[in-house]
Amino acid sequence: MALLLGLGASLAEGLARIHVHLRLGNALMDHRFGGRIYEPCSQAYNRLRPGSRAAGVQVNEQGLVGDLLDPDASELQVVALGGSTSFFQDYLGRLAERWRARAGLPRARFASAGTPGYTVSQSLANLRRRVAPLRPDVLVVYHAINDLIPLTVTDAPDDERAFRAALTSLGGRRVNHREGWLDGSAAYTLFYNRLLGLARARRARAYSAAELEGSGRFARDLEALLGEAESLGAAVVLVTFAHAEPVAGDLTPWGPAEVAALGIERHNAITRRLGAERGVRVVDVAPALSGQSELFRDLCHFTPAGRDRLVELLLPALVETLQQIESRGESSGSQGLRKERGG
Repeated sequence: MALLLGLGASLAEGLARIHVHLRLGNALMDHRFGGRIYEPCSQAYNRLRPGSRAAGVQVNEQGLVGDLLDPDASELQVVALGGSTSFFQDYLGRLAERWRARAGLPRARFASAGTPGYTVSQSLANLRRRVAPLRPDVLVVYHAINDLIPLTVTDAPDDERAFRAALTSLGGRRVNHREGWLDGSAAYTLFYNRLLGLARARRARAYSAAELEGSGRFARDLEALLGEAESLGAAVVLVTFAHAEPVAGDLTPWGPAEVAALGIERHNAITRRLGAERGVRVVDVAPALSGQSELFRDLCHFTPAGRDRLVELLLPALVETLQQIESRGESSGSQGLRKERGG
């Protein structure tokens, strides 16, 4: 009997792995990411596990994607904050390649703290706990869409519990607190995904444009993040969020596509306003990229061509920002701004 059960389990696991391999889609993203890519974090709920790997993305020993940062180095340190776009599309990695290919630019290290599913509040928690000790010089912030997720469930729209209830990926389930063999099982992950998907479907709702206007979550959290960056002495580059042309009637993880697009544009307007009010550089990429189907593989995730267009728009602003930082450090008579800030 034990042998038959073992053979049955092995067969189920094999079939599940074939299914995952042939159909990598949103419904299967748990196993695509791999359970070991996340570790629990009380304030951000989860964060990237140092030294893990998933979907071809390597997380370094500091829990970031890209270069190892050095708080004591004279090199400029650039960190991206965002969600899955910052994680999977690795636009910061491509930006680093372009940076190093240009002559005359200061030496810099580039790493992304972007984590699938992250809202601004989670990026803020991750900034405080993991990124701040590394003393970044520049934070590139690319956020807008995941802050719509709390509106898609029946709980209070601006309640953090609503956000957690909406998650269907591994980051939204308590199995992160257990590091067992089940996290590596495709069969278990598919089964759990199905149950969690059914549970979420019972709580899902389509929010209206009026409800969207009444939510103050994004502005509140982005302002708090800018305040934290200022206290760290880090420059911020805010980037407006680009999206594909919404398909009428399409239901996305961020709500009905047309309403989600309105939500992104509302958050972009908030980004522009806060940037102007606080004297923070805003790279307004949304008008140049949004609505071009060849640049996106869904409502918001880039194709390689879209990622490269984003990098083209970001590079000049980042060059100017980092040159200003370096020149301020040189004018102070120190060995760069990082030395000026102490440590």
